[in-house]
Amino acid sequence: MNASIIAASLAVGLAGYLLVTDWINLAPWNNVEDLPVRQKVLISVANYTPLLFIAFAITQPSRILAVLALVVGGIDLLMHVAYWWLPYLRGATDAERAERARMFGGTTTFLPPIADHPIPNAQHVVVGLLMMTMVATSVGATIAVFGAG
Repeated sequence: MNASIIAASLAVGLAGYLLVTDWINLAPWNNVEDLPVRQKVLISVANYTPLLFIAFAITQPSRILAVLALVVGGIDLLMHVAYWWLPYLRGATDAERAERARMFGGTTTFLPPIADHPIPNAQHVVVGLLMMTMVATSVGATIAVFGAG
């Protein structure tokens, strides 16, 4: 199996995982019971659109689409790091801590606390691992497209 198929499968798999965790309350894994449908729809569009683009683009024999897929995946990963990992490692404002407590309070965490920093929940640790693997395989797929032609 080549890197583009793996990257596309990871993107579709991540979109499917997010579809389940964004819409179905699996407490204590996630906490979506009180989210309004409008907010779920906005989250869905923001989450799934880039992933489905990546899944399509990375499987095409096009250098431009491969690079765009890599850029979109990289931006998505950077946003994930900025939202979850920087506050965990460096701290967050009172407002950011309150938002995370409201949205993700009572969900499963396993990482050790760092002072009063918000801890990424297990659901989003899985998202980060899938996303990181998707981007890494997208790099391999992009290199292969440039080597092929």
